[in-house]
Amino acid sequence: MARCLINSLVPVAVRPETEDELLIKKWKWKVKSVQKENMERHSLWCDIELKLAVARTMKDEEGFYYPHNLDFRRRAYPMHSYLIRLGSDLCHGILEIALRVVLLESQAYAG
Repeated sequence: MARCLINSLVPVAVRPETEDELLIKKWKWKVKSVQKENMERHSLWCDIELKLAVARTMKDEEGFYYPHNLDFRRRAYPMHSYLIRLGSDLCHGILEIALRVVLLESQAYAG
C-alpha cells in the first residue's frame, strides 16, 4: 500500500559537527523550512480528514439540506465550511447534487 505523502513527515537534518557559523546558520534555515513543511502537511492532513469524517457520517443518508445565510446583497453563503460545494475539489468531488430547488423572490427575502 502506498504511503500518504501528506501525513508523512520530512526528516530533520542532523546538526553538523562543526563550529563554522555559516554551516550552522544554513542548517538552522533548513530545519526551519522542514518544520514549516511538516506543519503545512499536518494542517492539510487535518483538513482532509475532517472533510472525509463528515462525508463518512453522511454517506448513508438519502439526502440532506445545507442551511445558508443571506447577506444584505442577497448572496447565499453556507453556514458551515466543512463539506460544501463551493469548497475544494475534494469537497466538490465527494458531493453529488440530487435536486436543485430554486427559491422564488418572495421566499428568498426574510425581512
